[in-house]
Amino acid sequence: MSHTVASLLAVSLILWIIVIGFAISRSLLPAIPAEARFLVIVAAGIAAQALVGFLVALIPWDRKTMSIFLLALPLLPSTLVIRRFRDVLLRELTDSRVALAVWVLTSVLALSVTYQHVRKPGKLQDGLYVFKTWSLPVKIQTIALSYPIDNALPAIVSEYLIRGIPFRSEHPVLPGQEVSNRPILMSLATVPLRSLLGPTETYISPLPRFTYVGTDWPNTEFLLTDETFRQFLVVAIVLNATIALAFAGLLRAFQVKASLLFLLTFV
Repeated sequence: MSHTVASLLAVSLILWIIVIGFAISRSLLPAIPAEARFLVIVAAGIAAQALVGFLVALIPWDRKTMSIFLLALPLLPSTLVIRRFRDVLLRELTDSRVALAVWVLTSVLALSVTYQHVRKPGKLQDGLYVFKTWSLPVKIQTIALSYPIDNALPAIVSEYLIRGIPFRSEHPVLPGQEVSNRPILMSLATVPLRSLLGPTETYISPLPRFTYVGTDWPNTEFLLTDETFRQFLVVAIVLNATIALAFAGLLRAFQVKASLLFLLTFV
C-alpha cells in the first residue's frame, strides 16, 4: 500500500466517522454543549465503527461482504439526517475547522513516518524484540526507539477476530500478553477496513509455536504481514490522533484564537 493510498484511506475513515457520528449524535443527543459537540460526534462515529467490527467478527458470513454491507448500511439514514440538518453540520465543521485540520494532518504525517527507511539494528535482542523478522511491526519498534512489541497487540487481536482464531486455546497472543491487557476498541474498529483489504480466511489448524526466553509460545508473528499491519496502522493512527481533538477542545473552551489554537494543537 502506497503512502498516497494510506492517506486517502485515513481521510475517508475520518469522513465516515464524522458523517455517522453526526447522525447518531444529532438523533440521540441533540442538546450537547457547543464546545463538546464535535468531540461527541467523533466519539459516536468511532463507537459505530467498533460496533461494525464487532458484528463483522460475530456474524459467521463472508467478512468482506459483511464489512461492505455494514459500513454502507448506516450511510443512507445518516445522509437523510444530514440533509435535514445540513446547516447545523456545516456550522459545526466551520467552528471545528482547526481541530479537524489538525486531526487530518496529524494522521497523514504520522503515516508518513511509517514509510521512512529504517536501518536494521545489529541484533534484535530478547526483551525488546519478541519477533526477529525484519518486518513492518519490528521497523515501527525501531522508529519508536525500541518500544515494546506489545503495542502491536491490538493488531494481532484484530487478526484473531477476522480469522476466527479462538482466544481460549491460542493464548497468550504475545509472550506474557493476553487480549485483556489492552482495550479491545482499537481491535474492533480495525476489523472492517482490514476485512475489506486483506485476507480473511479462517485459520483452522493450531498456531505454530516458537521458543522465546526459554518458554514455548503461540507464534502470532505470521499474522502481521507488512500489508495487514499497514492496514491496521491506518485505523490506529486516525484513532490515536483524536487526542489532538481533545486538546483543541480544551483550548477552544478557553477561547484561544484560531491561529494560535492550530499551532498549539499541532505542536
